[in-house]
Amino acid sequence: MKQNSLRFWIIMTVCLVWTGCLFAQNVSSVIAGRLKKETIENQLFSQVTSINGAYLAKAPSVLKSIRPDGSWPDVDYKDTDNDWSPLVHLERLLVLSYAYSQPGNSLYQSSAAQKAIQNGLDYWFAVKPVCVNWFKNDITRPIHFSTIGLLMQGKIKESTLANIVNVLPAAPIRSTTDRVRSAYCVLHRGVIQKDPALIRVAINGIAATYVQTTGDGIQPDWSYHYHGPLLYNAGYGLDLLNFTLTILPLVKDTELDFTLAQKQLLDQFLTNGIARVVYGNQLDYSTMGRQIASTSRYIDGFVKHLEFMKSMFPQRVSFYQDMIDGIVGKKPQNIAGNFYYWNSDFMIHRSMEFYTSLHLCSARTIGMESLNHENLKGMWQPFGVNYILRRGDEYRGIFNVFNWNRLPGTTNPDTLKLGISGITQQTEFVGGVSDGNVGAAVMDFDYCNTKAKKAWFFFDKEWVALGCGISSSDKHAVGTTLNQCLLKTDVKTDKGTVERGISNLDNPRWVLHDSIGYVFPENERITVSAGEQSGSHSDIYAFGSKEKEHKDVFLMTVPHGIRPENASYAYIVVPSVSEQDMKMYSEKIPVRIIANNSNVQAVSKPEQHVLQVIFRQPGKVEADSMTLGVDQPCLVMINRSAVWVSDPTGKLQSVTLTLEKNGIKESQVVKLPSEDERGKSQRVSFTLLNGVYATGTFLLEKELSWEILGGGVK
Repeated sequence: MKQNSLRFWIIMTVCLVWTGCLFAQNVSSVIAGRLKKETIENQLFSQVTSINGAYLAKAPSVLKSIRPDGSWPDVDYKDTDNDWSPLVHLERLLVLSYAYSQPGNSLYQSSAAQKAIQNGLDYWFAVKPVCVNWFKNDITRPIHFSTIGLLMQGKIKESTLANIVNVLPAAPIRSTTDRVRSAYCVLHRGVIQKDPALIRVAINGIAATYVQTTGDGIQPDWSYHYHGPLLYNAGYGLDLLNFTLTILPLVKDTELDFTLAQKQLLDQFLTNGIARVVYGNQLDYSTMGRQIASTSRYIDGFVKHLEFMKSMFPQRVSFYQDMIDGIVGKKPQNIAGNFYYWNSDFMIHRSMEFYTSLHLCSARTIGMESLNHENLKGMWQPFGVNYILRRGDEYRGIFNVFNWNRLPGTTNPDTLKLGISGITQQTEFVGGVSDGNVGAAVMDFDYCNTKAKKAWFFFDKEWVALGCGISSSDKHAVGTTLNQCLLKTDVKTDKGTVERGISNLDNPRWVLHDSIGYVFPENERITVSAGEQSGSHSDIYAFGSKEKEHKDVFLMTVPHGIRPENASYAYIVVPSVSEQDMKMYSEKIPVRIIANNSNVQAVSKPEQHVLQVIFRQPGKVEADSMTLGVDQPCLVMINRSAVWVSDPTGKLQSVTLTLEKNGIKESQVVKLPSEDERGKSQRVSFTLLNGVYATGTFLLEKELSWEILGGGVK
């Protein structure tokens, strides 16, 4: 009896193991089938390489140009630089492999193509090209070999296939974005070798990156960091999603599919970290990192992934369809509000009429990087850059001719150091306060022997930029740049049209260019340049073209002179306006500058009951028949009946706010967010405001969920 029982359990164990293996084999077969189908029918590789339809159409000429020994005459196989010439060899082998494998292609099952591919692979493994950039060796090279091996398995020598497999990693390497890129190659290796364990390792490697962290990856505020606390939403963050959503359809509804929690985190990152920095079909340049001038950094190819997101989240079809419509139709998406990313010193303010953002830096973050000979002139990028979009093409193609000493929104000396990386500043009073609708931001600037107290106040239709305490011991002239963009229209002022060339304007009331107005509530001397600027791609990327380009550019600055002491500025940006609108706006400015000094900077918009204050020390501000006081340096915003407060240093545990009106005083001790949410906005209620501003809130709060608004702690 015992022997029969033992025999039964042995048989059951064997059956379970066999069933599990069979199930794993079935899942692997499904994924392998989908991978091959997507590669041949939908050119899966085009999502993760530079090979597009136009390149694939060149297959006949690629075949014609290959030498009998498997090399191409225009490829330098000894090249090791970042702009790696041997990569062209792999691209062409992939093009030929696809043409050979695609039914209906003129080279389908062509013996000549097959021989050329074999010869080309033999040549590669004989000369063994190597790049000085590890990424080209360990990521780019395996990505190309992944598709070549998948398509040519059984059509090339087994020894050659073994060489390809040895190039592909057996486990994902490094972290986050590079980990997912590497997992793409592990997946192909698993399929080629028919190894279910490798396929599982690949998918699990991707899934493991979908967590929020304060290291490299998705941050608690939905921004994205890479190479340290460096903002990279539309760079490495977008690449993370691109590779993930290239692979995710292959495992849909299988045992290896993402969990619901992982899918939801992906959805939230796409919503809060990517969608917000997309305006029409333009990505926010400040979120691209060193790839700001890359000709391939566009969102157009992401549409396919958004279609898949619609199938994964049926309840969010309208959101993703709106993103698609905006990208395809080059029109703004239905995303509006003010969003501050406290982990990255970054603020977005957008509506259906305009998009703008602020890229700041502090002792907590890295402002910019220049690696692999890219972004050679990006020194001033993190010091308050304030791009302004209406259509999305305002800066497209400008960067080769850009005056990189004068970036929109910055206050700095007219000088530049080339090719330096990891720039930031050691000041800590850098941050923002936001309720998801409107907000304010501050940056104490201290770099290159120059200091300034800079602040921005964002309302529904305009924003106010204030600067004070501007001092410098640098020998170069200091200036505050309002904008530098492509010259699209005449430049007009309240005194007439500005001529081409450089013009110095004394105390203009307003300036208008390309439907964006600039209003000067105080006397300012303005310099406007409206004319041709020149440069080449090699100026900002060492391996770029040296051919000179020429473009007409609009550049406007407030000059502060050489070695200024306690200089200041004040201007208002009003997007989406006509000349008549500017005349009316300047005659009755709806915002009020309350203070612009080194202790307090404050602006209100009385008609909307919004007050925004930067307190650099304990004190009081009187505005709109009310007194607001604080016992610690902080940012405070009153928006109708709600009060919001934040600590830009991230060091305070609490702050005491006091409101006085009509002889009534009310104080509250506000506990501030801690740990990963230091710097996040905290909401507090005052009964004193209920009878004063009980007029409802902006429509935005009714249109968007709190989680989507992400303005602060509720």
